[in-house]
Amino acid sequence: MEQDTKRKWRWGAIVLFIFGLAMLWEATQQTEPISIATALIVGGPLVFFMGRELFWKKR
Repeated sequence: MEQDTKRKWRWGAIVLFIFGLAMLWEATQQTEPISIATALIVGGPLVFFMGRELFWKKR
């Protein structure tokens, strides 16, 4: 049961990480400052925290 929960959390983190990358990519395609700011505010922390969860070496 615990293994199943970890697997679900990992897949959720992967989905959110990809969504964050998509938001950052969208920020590079926008011209309006509010759209860029929104994409950076949402996408940046998603990529940081989910990337840290996925790729940080567990000790």
